[in-house]
Amino acid sequence: MRTKYIVFDGPLCYPVIFPEFIDHKEMANKIGHPVLSAGFVEIQCDRLSKSPKKIGAYCYGNSNSLDKSSRPAEDNKILTRMLVDN
Repeated sequence: MRTKYIVFDGPLCYPVIFPEFIDHKEMANKIGHPVLSAGFVEIQCDRLSKSPKKIGAYCYGNSNSLDKSSRPAEDNKILTRMLVDN
C-alpha cells in the first residue's frame, strides 16, 4: 500500500502522513490549514544501521484532488526531519 502525505503551511511547515485509501482533499479539509504540497511518500530505512540518521523519506507525485505537487527537495527534508527528530 502506498502512503500519502501533505505539507501544511505554518511556522513549521508541518507534514501529515496517511494511508492511500484516504483522499488528499478529505485529509486537507479535516486539518483546515493551507496546503503547500502533497503527493506520495516512501519511507526508506537502512535496517543494518542502528543510527536513526539512516531513515529517510522519498516524496514524489502529486495530488489531483488538491491540484498540488510534491516538492521532492524540500519535502524529503521536512518529512525526514519529522521521522528522526524526537
